[in-house]
Amino acid sequence: MPQLISGSCIIASLAQGDGATIGRYPVEDTSLLPKRIVTLPSGFRPSQWLLQALPNGRYVLKNGGSPTAEHDGLLFAYLLDDKQEEWEINYRGNHNAYTIERASGESGWVLPDDLEPETQVALRPLRATMSIPPQFPDSELWKITLLHRDKET
Repeated sequence: MPQLISGSCIIASLAQGDGATIGRYPVEDTSLLPKRIVTLPSGFRPSQWLLQALPNGRYVLKNGGSPTAEHDGLLFAYLLDDKQEEWEINYRGNHNAYTIERASGESGWVLPDDLEPETQVALRPLRATMSIPPQFPDSELWKITLLHRDKET
């Protein structure tokens, strides 16, 4: 199982294909309100994420320097650091990809079925099959590509 380490990375959904990634939209309002995490078309520069490995085996994921957390079933980046979630990132070897789940295990990152440009990442219960190993739909699987290792690791 590939062990993720702290550093900058790019995150893409298997459901997107064509080199498209997810992140904050490059053009945002200037308020300090939370920013949506959305699908970015392949023509856009990939959005860099900061993956911070924690001693408890979980991770903090930041985009544009802001920690991510769920609100009303959707994924946001919080500019004021007032909300931050720890995520469990599980490698799914049969898919060569990861699932990203809340620490509580109640839901994970999912791209809705009605995938359109700038679709916001949702948090929903993951729909794995009961097989061994479990099978996940592409909308629940993520490619995480490490770009630079954190100097502290």
